[in-house]
Amino acid sequence: MPQPKQLEAYNHIGKKSKILYGGARGGGKTSFSVYAAVSCALQFPRLRVAVVRKLKKELKMQIIDNEFFKHYPPSLGLYRFNKLENTAYFNNGSIIYFVSLQHPDDVRKEQGIERGLYILDEGNHLSWDTITKLMGSNRTPEGLVNSRGEPWKDTMIITANPGGVCDNDIKFRWIKPDYSRWSKGELRQKDEYAFIKSLPDNNKYLKDDYIAKLNEMPEHIRKMWLEGDWDVNSGAFFEEWFEPMHVVDTLPNGDLNPPKNWTKWISVDMGGGTHPSVCLWFTQDPDDGTIYIYNEADTKDVTSEFVNLVRYAAGEEKYDMGFGDPAMFVSKHDHIYDESPAQMFTRAGLYLSPANNAREIGWRNLKSWLHWKAGEQPKLKVLRRCRGLIETIPIQQYVPGKYDLDTDGQDDFVDAVRYGTVHIEIGYKYNVDGRLEQTNILTPHEVDSPNKREEQKRQMQEVVYNGIGGNRRYTIPGTKIATTVYSLF
Repeated sequence: MPQPKQLEAYNHIGKKSKILYGGARGGGKTSFSVYAAVSCALQFPRLRVAVVRKLKKELKMQIIDNEFFKHYPPSLGLYRFNKLENTAYFNNGSIIYFVSLQHPDDVRKEQGIERGLYILDEGNHLSWDTITKLMGSNRTPEGLVNSRGEPWKDTMIITANPGGVCDNDIKFRWIKPDYSRWSKGELRQKDEYAFIKSLPDNNKYLKDDYIAKLNEMPEHIRKMWLEGDWDVNSGAFFEEWFEPMHVVDTLPNGDLNPPKNWTKWISVDMGGGTHPSVCLWFTQDPDDGTIYIYNEADTKDVTSEFVNLVRYAAGEEKYDMGFGDPAMFVSKHDHIYDESPAQMFTRAGLYLSPANNAREIGWRNLKSWLHWKAGEQPKLKVLRRCRGLIETIPIQQYVPGKYDLDTDGQDDFVDAVRYGTVHIEIGYKYNVDGRLEQTNILTPHEVDSPNKREEQKRQMQEVVYNGIGGNRRYTIPGTKIATTVYSLF
């Protein structure tokens, strides 16, 4: 039997097409997801329903085993369940597909399949790009009616609580609608959005000790998980990030790879343990100075396999320079034959220079590249295929009292961005000859004091190293900031 908040959300089906349910942990989101799926499947014969969870393991344990089989066991005779397909075939012709979207191929396979009802459990763990693609498949043939003759209304239900990778997108569409950030298509459907907030207090089956544990959490986590406060995560480190502005399908040439006369470089952050090693590919439009991150590679495998992965992804493409975490240039052992990660890249024909690791300078510089305002495009954009970066950049959080982000989180991709941008300030671009020249771009939104800017320039000179490969040294016009361009092949 659904609880009052769950019933309130369920009653929006048929009236609204985009429903958000939840807001905090323990609000009965997953049980509602399964209840809504089964109830709609029974009421509307031939309905196609997809219950989605990002991770396959969570899909099986938390949705199929703990909710679906527990409350609607096969012994009821309502459906036939195919374990290989994770699909329930109902006697009235309805089908519930239990879908995980753990890998990029999973998303591609799901696109184009007609689903009359999408239920995205913990939906904000998916990127907004993925959710948008699923919306395109949220359709069903005409003529689908219930026993009362009422037609089916195609619907997407998202359950979520703060702390996901697309919190800002969820927030400005449902929690605190900001119509200035909506697309024209979304504005035409603004009356289709509904938010039903459910907190732990609304779940009568929740044990008191669970709420007690939530109360013991750090303040910002307690506010998100217990109180459903979506403003906590809006204090994200990269508040400039806005996926519709920063993410593009292709480069200006309509391709996924840059023209041969554009300056190209790579940037590497070495991982370890639960942190992946990451390589990003950069290029810059010599006409307007926009930097594009056009490819990525990541793995938690050993360094040698990471180097092979990057070498394979690079193919025959040639680069003008490469940057890496300075720690890559130091061997971790004392044996004479031990190699540093940088030396392993060198043997693979990928030459790197130690990046400037002054964190505050790097973050301020990166934020300048990400900055945008109404009527103007940001000067750093990311191709849509770079899923790891797109999914992790919005969840970075400030370290209290510092101009830095929390390094306990998934900071590997953004560290690689910092290493790949710290050598070039906003307002400069590489021309077709590979030389830096000044553009008419003014440093945006953040003007430091003269003393601070001089200190930043002084520290940025540290980007010059006696690195590997044949190097050509330039001084940025109008400054004393030096930069080194490396011929990688």
